[in-house]
Amino acid sequence: MLRERPGHEAIALYAVSAETGLRPFSLSSGPTPADATVTRQTLRQGDYSDILVVVDPTELERLDADADILPLTRTMERTRNSALQQRAQFRLWLARGRAPGDQFAGGHIRWSKMAAGLSGRLGDFTARYAGPARPRGHRIIVEDMSGRLALGYRTPLGRELQPEIVIGNKAHARTAIADLLRQYAASLRLG
Repeated sequence: MLRERPGHEAIALYAVSAETGLRPFSLSSGPTPADATVTRQTLRQGDYSDILVVVDPTELERLDADADILPLTRTMERTRNSALQQRAQFRLWLARGRAPGDQFAGGHIRWSKMAAGLSGRLGDFTARYAGPARPRGHRIIVEDMSGRLALGYRTPLGRELQPEIVIGNKAHARTAIADLLRQYAASLRLG
């Protein structure tokens, strides 16, 4: 999942084990040996905004014992749920947008189940499932407060937003709707 996100190269990954503690981790080569002093110095030199810890209980105890190694950040989350719950939390954490230039609106999305499908509302925007796409897939559209397609909006960096997308799996509709709503709620109107 991490490799699919733009900007994943900038994420610092570390593995923790009850025996060896915290050590750098590469997506291509796996964990590498390191001592606690080097790891502490490396982490102190970086500028981090978030830390997500996903471990089993024994590794969590080891990490808690060495908690002074971790830098303080704006957001620190940890979970020791089942592997399925850990994947779901990691997916949500990634969906918040951490690539350079990503900007998403916060706030509570109001969800509703319409006769035609799922709908969500955030600020002046409503995103909803709009039926099957041709030749295949599922349409998601965003409307502004007038009830028309939300045309003419752009990200704060100038990229024009598209009010209609096609997703391959209907089970991903909720995630796609949430992503679109957060992009639109943080957007600027053209002209």
